[in-house]
Amino acid sequence: DLLPGRCALFTKILQRTRGVGSAIEFGANIGSNLAALHTLLPRAELHALEINAKAVETLKSYGWLSSVTHGSFLEKDFKGIADLAFT
Repeated sequence: DLLPGRCALFTKILQRTRGVGSAIEFGANIGSNLAALHTLLPRAELHALEINAKAVETLKSYGWLSSVTHGSFLEKDFKGIADLAFT
């Protein structure tokens, strides 16, 4: 139900960028924002970071995510992993 609205939002965001081939969401929850990006950029490398173990299980079930990291952004180094980073 959220996908059309999120696609509209990320369409506006992407119009203000150039060359986005990868993205990471810090605090991805179950991946609604990343699903919108996947719809708009189906070939992009998409990464998720999530602290909630149950949400991580859901994220790992999506075959289109390039990586899913369980933990806090304070514990990991994500330098250079993505063109677009958001929370």
